[in-house]
Amino acid sequence: MDFPALPKDIPGRYLSIVEYHELYLSKKLTPLAVAKSLLPLIRRDVTPISHHSTAFISCNVDDVLEAATASTLRYENGTSLGLLDGVPTAIKDESDVAGYRTTSGRKANDKLFPVANETIWSIQQWVDAGVVIIGKTTMHE
Repeated sequence: MDFPALPKDIPGRYLSIVEYHELYLSKKLTPLAVAKSLLPLIRRDVTPISHHSTAFISCNVDDVLEAATASTLRYENGTSLGLLDGVPTAIKDESDVAGYRTTSGRKANDKLFPVANETIWSIQQWVDAGVVIIGKTTMHE
């Protein structure tokens, strides 16, 4: 399937899913390198704090690196899961994702908002396709 190329000269433009996939296949970039470059931007527990981190309420660094490493190995072995494999994605804090609290924008409280044990079906489909969930994003209540 051919997709039209996005103009490269747009300030602040991000890579498309197709561009990530092509870069991963060509070995010019790896999902692990992408994850390692994004983590300092979204984490609130590092110094200096990036202005991007205000969009994120949580990030399970070990899970991100594990998923990105697995995806990188699949590309190295020629067993990519497809177009979404290795693409970084954030999840809005209204959906359950295993290992994360779902607060729906309310102030986190361990008793009210336990860590989810399961990921909802729609997001699990992305995980099964190799998407790297880099964290959960904020939202208003």
